[in-house]
Amino acid sequence: MAIDIGPGAVDRVAARPAGYTFIDLANSSNGTGIINSVELYFDGTQADVTGVKVGIFYGSALSYTCRSSASIGTVTKGSKQTFSLLNLSVQTGDFLGVYATAGSIECATTGGSGIVYKLGDHLSDGAQTYELFADNVISIYGTGVTLVGPKIIYFI
Repeated sequence: MAIDIGPGAVDRVAARPAGYTFIDLANSSNGTGIINSVELYFDGTQADVTGVKVGIFYGSALSYTCRSSASIGTVTKGSKQTFSLLNLSVQTGDFLGVYATAGSIECATTGGSGIVYKLGDHLSDGAQTYELFADNVISIYGTGVTLVGPKIIYFI
C-alpha cells in the first residue's frame, strides 16, 4: 500500500526562514512503513538553500520527537525538488518536518492545518516543545510504502 505524508510541495505566497525546525500538521501519515521520496519547494527570492534535513515526527499538542531523518544537503531554490532513495521510518499518524541552515521554505499563512516550529536543528535530540503557527502550511510532501512481512504458510 502507498503511504503519503505532508500537505504538498507547491509554490505558495510566503516563506519561512531557515534556522528553524518546521513540522507541518497537515496530512499525517496514512500508514506504517518507509518514506522513500520527499518533495520540497524553497522560495526562489531568498539565498541558496543549504544544510537541508527532513524528518518524520510523532507527538501531539506542542511536544514532538523525530522518529527518523535524512540529510539532503543543498537544494535548488524556486521550484519543486524531489529526493528519492530515502529510508525514513514512519508510523500511522506521524508528521513530516524540515530544517535548513540557509534559505526559506515556501509557506502560506492561511488554509493549512498549522505548523509547529522551534529555533535550531531538532532532528536528533529527542522530545522538544514547539511553538504553533495556526492555519499555516509549508511546501513539503513525502511518499513511500508499507512494509509487508513474509507470509507463513502452514501445511497440515
